[in-house]
Amino acid sequence: MNHSNKNFSHILYFIFRIQHTIISYRHFEDRDFFMNFEKMTREDLIAELSKRQKTTEDEMVHERLMSSLSRTFLYRHDINGVFSYISPSIRKVLGYSQEEFLKHFSTYLTDHPMNAKVREHTELSIRGIPQPPYEVELYDKTGAKRCFEVTEAPVKNERGQVVAVEGVAHDISERKLAEEAHLESEARYQAIFNGTVDGIIIADQKTMRFNYANPASCKMFGYSREELTNISVLEIHPKDQLDYVVADFEAQSRGEKRWSINIPCLRKDGSIFYSDIYTIAVTVGGVPCNVGIFRDNTERDRLQKEKDEIQKNIFQSAKMASIGELAAGVGHEINNPLAIIYGYTQQIRTNFAEARPELGRTLDKIEKSITRIRNIVDGLRTFARTDTNQVENVDIKKMIDDSIALTEAIYRNEHVNMTTLHQAEEVTVSGNFGKMQQVIINLFSNAKDAFAGKPGTILVETKNEEKKIIMTISDNGSGIKEEHKPRIFDTFFTTKEVGKGTGLGLAITQTIIAEMKGTISVQSEYGRGTTFTITLPLAENKRRPILEIKKAEDTGTLHGRAIVIDDEDDIRDLVRRDLKEFGLEVDEAVDGPSALEKIKKNKYDYILTDLRMPKMSGEVLISEIKKLGGREKIIIITGAVDTDSAEGHGQYLKTCSDAYINKPFSKKHLCGILTKISKKAI
Repeated sequence: MNHSNKNFSHILYFIFRIQHTIISYRHFEDRDFFMNFEKMTREDLIAELSKRQKTTEDEMVHERLMSSLSRTFLYRHDINGVFSYISPSIRKVLGYSQEEFLKHFSTYLTDHPMNAKVREHTELSIRGIPQPPYEVELYDKTGAKRCFEVTEAPVKNERGQVVAVEGVAHDISERKLAEEAHLESEARYQAIFNGTVDGIIIADQKTMRFNYANPASCKMFGYSREELTNISVLEIHPKDQLDYVVADFEAQSRGEKRWSINIPCLRKDGSIFYSDIYTIAVTVGGVPCNVGIFRDNTERDRLQKEKDEIQKNIFQSAKMASIGELAAGVGHEINNPLAIIYGYTQQIRTNFAEARPELGRTLDKIEKSITRIRNIVDGLRTFARTDTNQVENVDIKKMIDDSIALTEAIYRNEHVNMTTLHQAEEVTVSGNFGKMQQVIINLFSNAKDAFAGKPGTILVETKNEEKKIIMTISDNGSGIKEEHKPRIFDTFFTTKEVGKGTGLGLAITQTIIAEMKGTISVQSEYGRGTTFTITLPLAENKRRPILEIKKAEDTGTLHGRAIVIDDEDDIRDLVRRDLKEFGLEVDEAVDGPSALEKIKKNKYDYILTDLRMPKMSGEVLISEIKKLGGREKIIIITGAVDTDSAEGHGQYLKTCSDAYINKPFSKKHLCGILTKISKKAI
């Protein structure tokens, strides 16, 4: 065979080897052809190749085979592993010339683990033992790594001795990258499939039985994977819902529907939860299936309920703030006439009661009713005020008494009596006024509800232990069942009927008490009653606010000049009469501007002013008086100020006046305050 015919034989044999490798991936079976191809003529080789091509069932495979020639090279190396022949395609495949590649095969091996067995395969081939196709990673001329699939066989001489190894190396780098990408994608989707919080279940469309379930669905339904994949759609829904569920499943199988909203689902333990189900019809292993994605709505419903309650509370807070603003105005309008009634009642008592005892008893009843109205108005205004998280000194005793004054009349109509037993001498704690009153009102309300319309008694007690105040609120109502006790402070837990309880009252109460570094506990006997015990640390700074004055009953003779400023004629008249009896000269003014004109012209020792007045408010008037630099004592007489507040008017009173007095008030109380401030007792 001449040289050109030999080269052509190599090319044809190379094509045959590639065809044989790509299609079957088997070791060479046609040993005679392999041993004799160099002796064959060109015509014989073409005929042999044509015959083999005609036996190929898939012509597309043959086309792909021909196009793959540029990614394949043939080689031969001796029994020492040194290449003796490399096909010209080596330049396109690895970038080397034929001469550059004629070295030991190990020269081009990378450090990839797959190359560990290359020597073993080669040594076995040299010993004449056929080897299956294997993979090898080689460096190309640029140093890049390429992966090849190698099919090789030993070359023997006439005596059957192996003299060389000949093979075909096909570049599968792109295929390997695709495989790795596919594996990575599989792993990623598997991780998502197994890691998602949504349950994913695959069901046979015909039998409705499950053939796959992810961990989330197992957790959701309470089954193991083996258990879940041995049941069907019919077993994870309540029986009374199956007609609807089956109809949905069939519609989803036909591709007519995807979403099923808020479907009841049945756990292994028999409990029911609601789920939104998104379903896709797919074919798995040739079997039509539905892939159902289950989203448990339990947490969503809980959050929605919590959101609704928060919005409800926000609305309630806004409503209460509006009530507070309204109460301040109403308090002024109610307390002003109360002050007038109270004032004239006192005058009647002074002038006539001594001679007519029955009139004194009548006046006692009137004054008692006046006090009751005043307490209700003050309690409502204080409870409904807009509050912040500011920490202040809170008088627990006064707060209890104010809360009782606010609720007592209402509760009495429902046959509930309220009594107190104050044994605590130290009653000041550090906390938020509004929140603490919310605690007390919540506990009062729960105690009242425990009577369920039957007569009962609420007893509030206070006492001191060490540096703490202990408050108990007891009732002789229905009590709490033993199984409910561990949960009474849980958010949204309630035993009341729907619409009558939110399950937030005690949870909020416990949070507020914890914020004040206190504790709350409960003792209850079902059918006998309940006692809540609150323990709070006493405030370290018990200094009374500057303007906090207990009712002063001491009277005496005063000296100097005073001006009374109020838009109510009767109130001015009553205060003027009282001040004259105390020994003072008295002027009057109906509003701020006229009062300011008189103050600029005259020297006054006492200025008594209302806050809510037309033309100029009391706050503005006091500010203008302060600018004049006088030394007069300023007393605010008001029917609308929350004097316990740490902010707003309460704070204003502490900084801009010498004293305050709430309407209605007694003549002795007024005299006592004026006497105290005249002696600089405040």
